Amino acid sequence: MSKSLSGLELSRALKKNILSGSVGFVFFVCMGGAFLTGFALQLGVSPLQIGLLGSLPLMVYPVQVLASYIGERTGERKKIWFWAAILQRALWIPVVFFPFLFARSNPGICIKTLLIVVLLSSLLGSIGVPLWYSWWADIIPSEKGGSFWAKRNIFVNSVALISSLLLARFLDLFPKTDATGGFMGFAILFGIGIICGEIDILIHRSIPDPGMSYHPRKVRLLSLLKKPFQHPNFRRYALFLTIWNFAVYIMAPFVNVYFLKVLRMNYLNIYFLNSLHLGMNILFSQFWGYLEDRFGHKPVMLVCLLGTGIHPLVYLFVTPQNYLILLPIMFSILGALSSGIGIASTNLLLILSPKENKSIFISVFNSLVGLAASIAPLLAGEIVQLTQGLRLSFMGNTFLNLHLLFLLSMFMRLSCLPLLRRIEERQAKPVGLIIKQITAGNPFRLIPNLILLRSKREENKVKAIRSLGKGKNILAVGELISALDDPSLKVRREAAIALGRIGSREAVKPLIEKLESPEAGIQPYVAEALGRIKDKRSAAYLIKHLRDPDRWTREEVIRALSKLEDKTTFQSLMSSLLREEKDPLVFASVVDSLIKTGEAKALWMILPFFKKIDSPLLKRQLAISIGDFLGREGEFYKLLHEELTIFGQRTTHILKEVSGAIRREEKRIRIEGYYRKLNELVEKIEEDYLNQRWAFCIRKISSLSMKLAFIWWRKDGQYFDETTLQESKQSYTILKEKILSLHKKLGVNLCFLDLLATSSTEETSSFEEALLSIYALKQIVKVKSF
Repeated sequence: MSKSLSGLELSRALKKNILSGSVGFVFFVCMGGAFLTGFALQLGVSPLQIGLLGSLPLMVYPVQVLASYIGERTGERKKIWFWAAILQRALWIPVVFFPFLFARSNPGICIKTLLIVVLLSSLLGSIGVPLWYSWWADIIPSEKGGSFWAKRNIFVNSVALISSLLLARFLDLFPKTDATGGFMGFAILFGIGIICGEIDILIHRSIPDPGMSYHPRKVRLLSLLKKPFQHPNFRRYALFLTIWNFAVYIMAPFVNVYFLKVLRMNYLNIYFLNSLHLGMNILFSQFWGYLEDRFGHKPVMLVCLLGTGIHPLVYLFVTPQNYLILLPIMFSILGALSSGIGIASTNLLLILSPKENKSIFISVFNSLVGLAASIAPLLAGEIVQLTQGLRLSFMGNTFLNLHLLFLLSMFMRLSCLPLLRRIEERQAKPVGLIIKQITAGNPFRLIPNLILLRSKREENKVKAIRSLGKGKNILAVGELISALDDPSLKVRREAAIALGRIGSREAVKPLIEKLESPEAGIQPYVAEALGRIKDKRSAAYLIKHLRDPDRWTREEVIRALSKLEDKTTFQSLMSSLLREEKDPLVFASVVDSLIKTGEAKALWMILPFFKKIDSPLLKRQLAISIGDFLGREGEFYKLLHEELTIFGQRTTHILKEVSGAIRREEKRIRIEGYYRKLNELVEKIEEDYLNQRWAFCIRKISSLSMKLAFIWWRKDGQYFDETTLQESKQSYTILKEKILSLHKKLGVNLCFLDLLATSSTEETSSFEEALLSIYALKQIVKVKSF
């Protein structure tokens, strides 16, 4: 029976896995890729033998079934894997010496030895694959799979990148014309690989095995083999990747041949491309791992496969003259996408394989994929051999037999993608959503900040969160939500601020939870964030905190409510206006918030309180809020600043503009002597204002505004003055209501001036009220017909 590891054991096991994988990957770098192809070509292999070298590692995949069965029967998966892996590495020792003994006298022996070593080494490696994955599937928690494999990819591929470049440069130091025919470089290369491979295995010895979850002693192999095929979802996944890998491997062994023979590239150039591939793989591993944990493995895999499916087409246009331009671009894109494919395919295999008999499912899967992929290089070798010497010219480009393989690979890859869509994954999000999320944010900013966010230093986390919030990257929302539970108050605070800036509705529920949690200590920041997001679900919770004992929290809650555009919030804010009258700062926030609701009745409720305020500073603050309601935001603040700097300069200019508007109206519609009286009224307003007779100034402005409204009011296409109507309080009221219903902004300014004039006395009126009156008059004059 399996047992879970403790937190400390799990942490140590994962670190050793990454360390061993990083060291061990040097073995696979040395014994594969362009190094193995170059070594084989130097021995003089044929195209068919090149195809055989590519297919032999895949042909032996079915042995994984037998290995899994033995593991299920014995429960000794770690021991079986250990000895198989030790021998797998040791088998390469003869290859180090054979070229010196037989390369010139009998190269056929060297080629046969190489093929046998590749076969046996691959056989032993295949024995360990399902046992190793079964072992680690029982260790790694499923919810951390994406992030762990992404982190492992970063370290492993970093080592692969550095080692491949160094070894490629090292190998280029040994020309084919030296005394050993260039084989000395390969001998040292293989020796380094064997040593690193054995160290990898030895590190694994100290990693515990939690025990196989299910291994009955008396179970028939045939009955075990049937189980994967009886699992519809697993069966679909196996079919898809079988076809996909066939399409990949029909060209994969001949890519390096194409580089070495057709493009005449050296090893350093080839591994420079591989380094670009690995570098982008490393850079994007964290990004894809994060996306997969949030959106699911299948949709991320599909997005990445769409990009890689068309890349073989590029090879048709690569020449010795342009490969230094086209190939680096292509390999960079491939590297970024392949990291997502690798992480997603591994996790999907582990998820779709049930816990019971997991190793059997993995081995059957690898056997099917491996068998199909092993046939592909052999078929490709035959195609290349049959089409030897083929040259076609089209639109100035020359196409060879290898180009046929590249085209065939592309068409097969694209044709099998619909199969992936049929695979079911729980909680997987739509592909369109992922594409939208990726294009909405900047992955190059996201990736380094996500890495920095996982730092153990508080200042690094704060820096990362601020950057993510500033970039408004919606992909970071999941990590920022997690940061709301960070032990650091600074981190929690910055996370709430960043979530507000990003504005994702996904953050509403977690933020509400923190608003309801006093111990979180970030309620003001949470309220501000909820206000920025403007989700009506938060209204009830924010209203509840209008009575919060903390003044700062109440202020932010009030501001947040004004942004929600929810009718239920207005009455709550009105209640707060009465409740917070004795607290000037909170009261100012209530007034500002009520004004921002855009409700005209808010202004009527605020005006009595505004007139009673004694503090010049607070009165001016509220005047700015009222001014923003009457006109354009920020415009009244500028006017107030100018008047406080040079009293009368700006207001005199505004009143001149009013006189100019009256004169222009007089030219259009002549009413004998009437406009002259209006201009005289403007002059009196200016005189009262400059002499600081605030109440007189306000009442005259109200009277002027109503007279102008009468003049500009149209009826049956005709202008007429106030004498057309009975000049009475009732007629003014009718006019205001009519205007308010047709032109809200104009009606609000008229009503504001009327209310202000009604309550103005020499004792209670102020500079701020008079300035607001002039500003309201300016807004009325702006509109001449309505």
